[in-house]
Order: sequence, then C-alpha cells, then structure tokens
Amino acid sequence: MVVDVEATSLVEASAFTLVTASKARLVFTVKEDIGFSASHLREHMLAGERMKVIYIKDAAGLRALRVEDAP
Repeated sequence: MVVDVEATSLVEASAFTLVTASKARLVFTVKEDIGFSASHLREHMLAGERMKVIYIKDAAGLRALRVEDAP
C-alpha cells in the first residue's frame, strides 16, 4: 500500500513509499516515466489500492521502472 508520495508536480513523482503485506517499508525513487502520475499514485494511497512495482536496486537504493495496477 502506498503511504507517501513525493512529487515535483501533479504529474511527476520523484519518490514514493510502500508498506508491504509483511509490514516492510520500501522507498522507491523515480527517474523517468513509470506509467503512473503522481496524482494516480496518490489515488492509490487514498483508496488503499494495491499496485505492482517493477524496480531495480542500484547504489542509491530502489528505483521504480514501471508501476501497474495489481490484479
């Protein structure tokens, strides 16, 4: 579940935080278009809707590459 969204505008997110079912807190940075706008991420946060994140782990941490609605 999304618990925080950092954005530079309504469209562009710079980072977001998820809490997993096992209560792990994951912070993802956003460097390019991930398929979700910052406002769409906030919609998921407010509604508690699940989503799927495709990401890589690099020297800076977790970087989101793509986000999709979860089934």
